Amino acid sequence: MNPFFQKLVLFFRSMRFVNFLLVVLAAVVAFGTLPESVKLFSVSPQSVFHQGWFLTLLGYLAFAAAWYVLRKTARLLKGRQRQIISLADQVSEAEPAERFKIPRRLTPDHENMIARTVSDRRYHVTIEKNGDVLSFFARKNQWGRWGGPILHAGFVVVLLGGLLTFLFSDVRDVMIPEGETVTLPKSKTKMKLEKFVVLLGSHPAKPDNYLSRLLVERENGRVTREDLMVNHPLKIGQTKMFQMRYRVEIPSLELLVYRAGKAVERIELVPKEKKALTQFPALVEVSEVIPDFVMNDQGMVSSRTPYFRNPAAFVSLYSAERPGQASQTAWAFEDIVSHKERPNEEWSFTVQKIKKRYVSGIKLSRDPGVPLAYAGYFLLILGAFVTGFVFPRQFMLVLKPVLTGGGGFQVEMVYVRSKDVLGVQRDIKMIKAKLSSALGLLDT
Repeated sequence: MNPFFQKLVLFFRSMRFVNFLLVVLAAVVAFGTLPESVKLFSVSPQSVFHQGWFLTLLGYLAFAAAWYVLRKTARLLKGRQRQIISLADQVSEAEPAERFKIPRRLTPDHENMIARTVSDRRYHVTIEKNGDVLSFFARKNQWGRWGGPILHAGFVVVLLGGLLTFLFSDVRDVMIPEGETVTLPKSKTKMKLEKFVVLLGSHPAKPDNYLSRLLVERENGRVTREDLMVNHPLKIGQTKMFQMRYRVEIPSLELLVYRAGKAVERIELVPKEKKALTQFPALVEVSEVIPDFVMNDQGMVSSRTPYFRNPAAFVSLYSAERPGQASQTAWAFEDIVSHKERPNEEWSFTVQKIKKRYVSGIKLSRDPGVPLAYAGYFLLILGAFVTGFVFPRQFMLVLKPVLTGGGGFQVEMVYVRSKDVLGVQRDIKMIKAKLSSALGLLDT
């Protein structure tokens, strides 16, 4: 391969380049959380996640992480014996942890005792003989080597879940009036809003919750009733539902019409619809309905709460000769006190009945990427825990016969450089102390 292309490939495979891409990814995601009014090079925050270059960036990071997972996993799954043999080349030979002498000839019982002493520190021990040289290979917390692959696998799974969400998710807001039915997305399941209820608490202006009572007919024909409330999502099949909002519709209301303080006619009409009186040449219109009427010092009308505690209707009266111009306007309430207070007015009204219909706002979310995302988050947490708290420890205890000075065995205990060097050194010192009392070791 051309040296230039070889260096280019090494650069794209380097951790420096990957870390740079992760910083870019973090910056893009942070930009995507800004308000829609913010623009950067004519790109809005929400649209950045649908840009081709952003998907390419995610694809490259996913490919790089998957390639690392495959290579590292293949390396870790290779034969243990090969890893043990290579331990001799990894040890810190410049400064052996401990060196001492056994002034006697070893027997098989002594070998087993050495192996048990090392195993008591929760090490897995493998013994090898090469002529007169006896080697004990000790390993502990070896599964800590899987922290990196698990972490990268979690990143890949999260990105795969995001890809499924981008390609196949269906998220929509629907407004369902009471008594009407909708079909769940990509499903034959039908859902009817039987009743919407506002659950009032101790504070009249702040409800405890909103409740949508649903009649659900599933694809298999089974019919069930379900309750959907705020902060209590409901899952039907693959669709998850969230209670978001509501509104109130007034299909019609009934007024009692008075003339000179005497009731003359009962009339039912739709808001913003002009309707003629049957006994008089006049038309009546209700342009606005206030749920909880209140008027301030400046004469401005508003509603104290969104609930129908003191409803009022703004009524306009038109003559048959001039239907385009109101001859009289007035607020109509559910009581008749106002008629006695205003005897000079020819026409007055009271609200007899208000037909209300609630419309529930529900978010429907069908997202096949959610299970993969949760699995990826679990792997990320597990990988971070293993990487941060599980440190592999390895050392090698080698016994070589001493041909001079009365014989015996020369012992060297050397260890692999790792994150937990102090822990390995502590274990080696404790093992040496036990061996010293059992075999009579001599420092050299």
